Amino acid sequence: MVTIKYGKNRQAVNEIFSTMTNSEKIHLAGEAGSSRVPKEYVSKEEYGPKGTSIENVIIYKGKTPVSFCDIWANKPGRGYICIGTRGGEEYRGKGYASKALSEAIKLFDKNKNLDELDYYPHKDNIESINLAKKFGFKEFENNEYFVGLALYKGMPKEFSKLSITNESLKAYTPQASQLNHVRVNKNTDGYILQKNGKLAGMVNTERKKDGNVWIQGLELFGDAKGKGYSKNMLDIATKELGATHLSVNKNNSIAKHVYDKYGFEVYDEDGTMYYMKLPE
Repeated sequence: MVTIKYGKNRQAVNEIFSTMTNSEKIHLAGEAGSSRVPKEYVSKEEYGPKGTSIENVIIYKGKTPVSFCDIWANKPGRGYICIGTRGGEEYRGKGYASKALSEAIKLFDKNKNLDELDYYPHKDNIESINLAKKFGFKEFENNEYFVGLALYKGMPKEFSKLSITNESLKAYTPQASQLNHVRVNKNTDGYILQKNGKLAGMVNTERKKDGNVWIQGLELFGDAKGKGYSKNMLDIATKELGATHLSVNKNNSIAKHVYDKYGFEVYDEDGTMYYMKLPE
């Protein structure tokens, strides 16, 4: 049984360090921080915890702090994380780092001042790299020292958004016939997404008479498909456009899995469709 404690201002790091021997501290600092990254990288604002520690999570097993995740604010809208697990075989492979990262992502999602969360594990730290990717972090840099990974609210910065209007639909429908079914009226809202000037995706919503906002369309096109961007698209639909409801064909198990994982729950169904909504 684990318990979770939340803190601020580097509290997680200080608290877990206070219970450790010097050798344990060295091990954890090397794993969690930037100690194996050359100073020329650490000194750059975007590569190291040079800002302010704003949110942190400590995972306890009994009374022993076993892992932490610390969020630093580096630049406007951008955060940086350190993740650490206590040394020793009894603490390895137990999912403690995964739990800390999961809780930290929840804090990131709630923090209205952050749009991006960066992580820079050493390139040899395959376990940490795979853990971050499991939670949706995307690789944006890979050099001889570390791998740069980022989690975004909305789409990554190489994407741009264009409001859905009759004019934008007319311009982009020749590139994707799926846009033919998109409706534009006073109750609809949404975006066409571009990547390097090419059509990459579409998300549109509609407010119904009862006030609920439904996702009417959410699709990725071309090279943007199969890259895990569905979660980012759902962020736009729910957090920016206010969607809380959707329907999905019962034969579309892949989409159903994506919506389940995001947090949508089935509240009704008929012969062909599941009707889903976010919990209140």
